Amino acid sequence: MRPMTLMSKTVLALAGAVLLANSVAAFTPWGPLESWQTSDLDYGARPIQGGAELGGPKNLGEEWRINTPIITYGFDFSFLDYFGTNGVKAIDDAMGILNRLPAVSRTRPDLSEYLQDGNQRIKQSAQALNLFDLKSESLHILVEHMGLFSADTHVFDLRARLTIPNSPPCFFNYYVIGRNFDPITWEPSHYVNGVLYTYTIQDECPVRQVGDAVEVPVDPTAITPTAVSALTGLQVGGFYLGLTRDDVGGLRYLYRHDNYNNEILPADATMVQIQSPFTPVNIFATNTTATNTLALRGGVEHIKFIKTRFGSDLGTTFQPMLFTYNQLIVTNFHLVNQTVRRRITRPDIIFAAADITAPPAVPSLDRSVNFSTNGNVSVVNIAGPGNIAPQMLVTFNKVGPMLFNANPVFLDEQSATSGFVWGSFDGTTNDPVVYPQGSSIRALEAQVLDPSLINTNFGGGFNPTF
Repeated sequence: MRPMTLMSKTVLALAGAVLLANSVAAFTPWGPLESWQTSDLDYGARPIQGGAELGGPKNLGEEWRINTPIITYGFDFSFLDYFGTNGVKAIDDAMGILNRLPAVSRTRPDLSEYLQDGNQRIKQSAQALNLFDLKSESLHILVEHMGLFSADTHVFDLRARLTIPNSPPCFFNYYVIGRNFDPITWEPSHYVNGVLYTYTIQDECPVRQVGDAVEVPVDPTAITPTAVSALTGLQVGGFYLGLTRDDVGGLRYLYRHDNYNNEILPADATMVQIQSPFTPVNIFATNTTATNTLALRGGVEHIKFIKTRFGSDLGTTFQPMLFTYNQLIVTNFHLVNQTVRRRITRPDIIFAAADITAPPAVPSLDRSVNFSTNGNVSVVNIAGPGNIAPQMLVTFNKVGPMLFNANPVFLDEQSATSGFVWGSFDGTTNDPVVYPQGSSIRALEAQVLDPSLINTNFGGGFNPTF
């Protein structure tokens, strides 16, 4: 056998590096809680600042996703009254990041165009003011709504926590599973954006009957979590530049056109007709009509977020909007083209504001999710797949700056700790915007009677500047 040359070793080393690079990413799909995902295994509503988890991690093939390519959004007057035009711009900027994403199948195979680390930057002035970035938190909520869970906290999960017979209290056997998957190979992965995790089991017994497999970075100096989908990823004074590699990799898995799942249409959608994409159009044919038809549907590749004027803002009336789009479905092992129409009578996503303080946990926001089951398919297999219905209400906490004191010695203003405050900021030298911001609200009020804000050129509906 000939000895291995230096060139051969170099090629093998590079090949190994490429394989390693492709194996250090992962994502977690999510959906409604399953029967075994109980509170003693630390699933469900956890009182944390970023808002409680509304579902649980899913295995591959059990993912839940949106299956319409157009999502509308609008602002309740409560949001406009507190955040003003600057707040609207922050939400628009988050939507713009998602709108600028390419169709998922057009991303590079290794997703190298997206950052793994350094995607979150810290603005020192915003950190000193204890500000949370409205745009970045909204981006997390939107990615979650599209079907990605908190990957950094679900690399490892408990499947069972069983009392050991004839043992002292709080002695358990634990079964640990993984719900974190590589976006290239789709194999289980212990990495998230290049950070390798292990776990340690923490159990609060006897204080609380709850255990968890807590993720621990192997490198103690690693900055975690990294993904925008992470529930607790956004730091005080931090802002996201965009989505990370693993966020986009997860969206690619969910929304690629050849990821076929049995799904129904949204509740406000109607099937117009089905015909083979290879068959000439028969202009004399009568369209068949059906609602919420269960079919094997591929991913929509890209979701476009469109701003609309909501009925409660500034005394206007929401104008119903009609969207028509085509979707390929599988029938008898063949692709056929289905034309779908959605008549939208309210925005799919509504942003609002309210005082939702609920000590001891003070959530920064609250949001809803509407999991739409797929008829008999979901009865047989409740885990999934399924639909995330477009409708969602996001309510930001507008309690404002709040101080926390505690007995017996931390009882004055100097010893108090401060809670979160909403702000908007970026990497420029501009000062952060702190909400509520009076000049922004005054600018909004000045526009109430300005007819130039209304643009009726888009499908007969409203497409205002805020």
